[in-house]
Amino acid sequence: MNLSYKNYLYLDITARNDWSSTLPKTQWSYFFPSFTASYVFSDAWHIDPSVLSFGKLRAAWAEGAVDVPPYIINTIYNSSSFAGQPTSSLPGALPAIAYKPQINKTADFGVTLGFLNNRFNFDFRYYHGRAIQQLLNSPLPITSGVGSIIVNTGVLENSGLEMILRARLIDKKNFKWDMSLNMSNNYNRLLSLTKGANRVDMANIWGASGNYISALVGQEFGSIMGYDYVYDPKTHKPLLQDANLLMQNFGVDANTAAAMKGTMYQSTNSIVPIGNATPKFRGGMTNTFTFGSISVNALIDWKIGGQMWSGTYASDMQQGTAPETLKERDGGGLPYTTPDGTATKWGVILPGVYPDGTTNTTVVHYYYKYMQYGVWSSGPNGNNWVHSTGVFNDTWYKLRELSVSYAIPNRFVKKTKAFQALSVSLVGRDLFYLYSSLPDHINPEGSNGAGNAQGIEFASLPGVRSVGVQLRAAF
Repeated sequence: MNLSYKNYLYLDITARNDWSSTLPKTQWSYFFPSFTASYVFSDAWHIDPSVLSFGKLRAAWAEGAVDVPPYIINTIYNSSSFAGQPTSSLPGALPAIAYKPQINKTADFGVTLGFLNNRFNFDFRYYHGRAIQQLLNSPLPITSGVGSIIVNTGVLENSGLEMILRARLIDKKNFKWDMSLNMSNNYNRLLSLTKGANRVDMANIWGASGNYISALVGQEFGSIMGYDYVYDPKTHKPLLQDANLLMQNFGVDANTAAAMKGTMYQSTNSIVPIGNATPKFRGGMTNTFTFGSISVNALIDWKIGGQMWSGTYASDMQQGTAPETLKERDGGGLPYTTPDGTATKWGVILPGVYPDGTTNTTVVHYYYKYMQYGVWSSGPNGNNWVHSTGVFNDTWYKLRELSVSYAIPNRFVKKTKAFQALSVSLVGRDLFYLYSSLPDHINPEGSNGAGNAQGIEFASLPGVRSVGVQLRAAF
């Protein structure tokens, strides 16, 4: 239903009811409405368009609902074969008790403004939504007999803002400068799952020995999970293994443990949050300069904040192929005498403290500095490699596109008797990064996942520039 009052006040109302056989019979039918209102105050107040060309306030509330995938409301055996005989097995995920439609409720508020005969336009939007009865998979200990439980009681919260500014900064007969700027921020949080479940995994590399991108109850989406140092509660410095821990973990005697002093950190027994991949802001800016029939267009976009675990960096550091590992090998370390009596400058002191609070001052071989960088395997004798050493802030600014276009004059186009307009352009895309916070030229857009599952990078290829010629024709 659409209602209008004097062409400046509008109200739209929708209502929808769906029936789905993928749900239990008691949940087949579900209803979801929406309401949208807008107020064009520039028309209602008769404002001078040379000052305020257009002004509108808008508000909306909508409820959406979707069913669940087919065939999941009943437990179905998996069929296979062994030694030529048919076999059946239970599914790897424990099903939910009672399935219901997934419901999302969102409120949206915005304002649109145009100034100086629409030379300057501004659009702002804020939204806040809550999704309930979400269908999510939460991991369970393998001792339960299944790998995960399907939760149909998940509650998610989503809010954010979007802003677009468009302006014609210069408007002369032979020269025009148009600029467009957009910024966005999105905040996703997992509020609850079900009793006994507190995590949803969205991406993983190398299973339990690797990293996960997860949503933790009460925290923002995009947590990077991995093994970390154990930190001293007083100094917040990483803890090293003392002689007792070295003897316990490596099965060595007291003399060998004394010789190993200062070589090994303590690591967590299970994966913990070591970062978050969600950016603070995303944005882009386009500038278009027009000189008669020639126009130059430049697009710069960016991502501010958010983190990435770089498996490329961790692997290079652990294997000694990263430029940073050359320092000690080139003699830039501390004085260190090798077991055969050779005097070198290969030494390092691992920063940290021991369980009794004393600071580590033992000079060891640089090997132990880089050995801790973890990738896919557990460390020696059950001491896990530390993944947090490969987590970096992932902020970047990129020249996404640069083009030069020439509009063929109409007097030539008309002679073709086939086209209304013709233009030819030289276009370059993904040209280079103006800034990247990642080391060693690692691709900041090389995440292995997509959507909410971004934040893990390993062996990503460098970005590829492209240059081409584009011909546009209007008939």
